[in-house]
Amino acid sequence: MATLYEIDAAIMECIDTETGEVLDFEKLEALQMERSQKIESVALWYKNLCSDAEAYKAEKQVFADREAAARKKAESLKKWLDFALGGEKMTTPKVAISFRKSKVVEIEDESAFLESAMRNGQDDLLAYKAPTISKTAIKAAIEAGRKIIGAAIVEKRNIQIK
Repeated sequence: MATLYEIDAAIMECIDTETGEVLDFEKLEALQMERSQKIESVALWYKNLCSDAEAYKAEKQVFADREAAARKKAESLKKWLDFALGGEKMTTPKVAISFRKSKVVEIEDESAFLESAMRNGQDDLLAYKAPTISKTAIKAAIEAGRKIIGAAIVEKRNIQIK
C-alpha cells in the first residue's frame, strides 16, 4: 500500500493543473478510495492505541493496589512478630529475626512547639521550610543537656527480619 504522500501525488497527476480538468476519472476515483481507506486505517490504529493505553493504565492501578495491600499486610505481620517475640531474637535455617534499639524525638504538639521555640529564641533548632521542626537538631540539643519543652527522646525497638 502506498503512503498518503504518494497517493496525494498520484491524485494530482490525474488532474490538469492549468484547467482543473480530470484526465483519468477511474484512476482518480480509485486513488480517492485508497486515500480514504488509508486515513480510516490510521484513525482506527489511533483508537486502538488509545484503548491499549487505557487498559495499561487500569492494569497499572490494579498492580498498585495489590502492592499497597501486600505492603500493608507485611507491616501487619511485622507488628505481630514484634509483639509475639517481645524483643527476643529468633534464628532458624530459613530466617533470622533480631531487634535493634533506636532513639527518636517525639513532639507533643508541633504547632505549640514551633511557637514556643520561636518565643524562646531557640530558632537554631528549626529548619525553616514550611516551617518544619528539625528533629535531628532537637535530639542533639537534648543529648547535649538542653531542656526542650514539649519534646522528648523516646527509645524504640525496631524488628529486623532477614
